[in-house]
Amino acid sequence: MRNNPLKFIFALSLLLNLSLVGTAGYVYYTKKMYLTSPIDYRFQITTSYEPSLSAEQFRIMKGKLASFQALIDQKRREIIKERVALLRLLRSETPDMKAIEAAISQISNMQEDIEKTVVMHILEGKDFLDKNQQQRFLDRLEEAMMSKKHSVYEQEYPTF
Repeated sequence: MRNNPLKFIFALSLLLNLSLVGTAGYVYYTKKMYLTSPIDYRFQITTSYEPSLSAEQFRIMKGKLASFQALIDQKRREIIKERVALLRLLRSETPDMKAIEAAISQISNMQEDIEKTVVMHILEGKDFLDKNQQQRFLDRLEEAMMSKKHSVYEQEYPTF
């Protein structure tokens, strides 16, 4: 009889621990990537506009989105590598200011390249939409950029 309450407490403790680990994992994976653009490339306009897009428009947009996401992911990984290299420079006993400035400049150039890529992707997507679809597209994009969920500050500097 004495084991039953202990088994219950153990099971309850195990469930609590699993839920905490699951929550921590979820938070880790949702905040994993550094946001280098105020325009979150994962804002998938294709799913938002499925009803208003023709089959041909949807097919084209879906194809462009897949290649665009792969390109941006690659560029983000390159930026992360540069940030790691910058941290190595900062950790040295006698930091080389010229190398640090060069690393910062390289990161800035890479971020600028991402911004240009995003803008070009938006303009390409806008080209094959009619006026009403363009307006809705830009309105949704503005909402996504202004929402707290996509805030650069929130993703770069999470509150603890």
